[in-house]
Amino acid sequence: MEKAKKTNENKRDNSRFFLPLLLLLILVGITYAFWQVAVTQDDPNIITTLACLDTTLTDETDAIYFTNEYPISNTAGMARDPYSFSVKNACDNPVNVDITLEVLDNTSLNHKYLRASVNRSGTTIDNSDIMTGFSTMNSTIIGATSYVIERDITMAPDESITFDLRLWLDQTTPYEEGSDKVANAKIVVVASPAPNTD
Repeated sequence: MEKAKKTNENKRDNSRFFLPLLLLLILVGITYAFWQVAVTQDDPNIITTLACLDTTLTDETDAIYFTNEYPISNTAGMARDPYSFSVKNACDNPVNVDITLEVLDNTSLNHKYLRASVNRSGTTIDNSDIMTGFSTMNSTIIGATSYVIERDITMAPDESITFDLRLWLDQTTPYEEGSDKVANAKIVVVASPAPNTD
């Protein structure tokens, strides 16, 4: 009985100590809340998004169509008539353009034997490489392999650039690898906003 009495007294002593402490904490919290001040900015922050991202690709000549092909030298390949196409930035902001050659999935020729060169119209610098020598990116055509044959071309607003594409069978192609094979590919232009330098 005595133990129970002492326990009740301890509880009362504890409540006498903690109750005023609890009331003091509540009072400090309420007082602090009354002393806070909030101010806001006068004008809103505004971000406007890009209004235009539009490029066009126009055929200037017929597509490349060769039959009964055989391996040739780079000099002979660069002397061929090209497929010419124009790329235009149809917006009022600059864009970066990558030109890719997407080799379609119905191609039976090993990509390492197909050689490509792209130049601005009017120049014939031998910058050719086999397809597997170019970097790749995600293709836009299902099942195709996309090779970046010209990278990071910055185009000003309303600018148009004409390019010449040449394709040929690389001179190192063995007979058994190049015989009775087909290569199908399409040019794709991938445009993105040019970084703002302001």
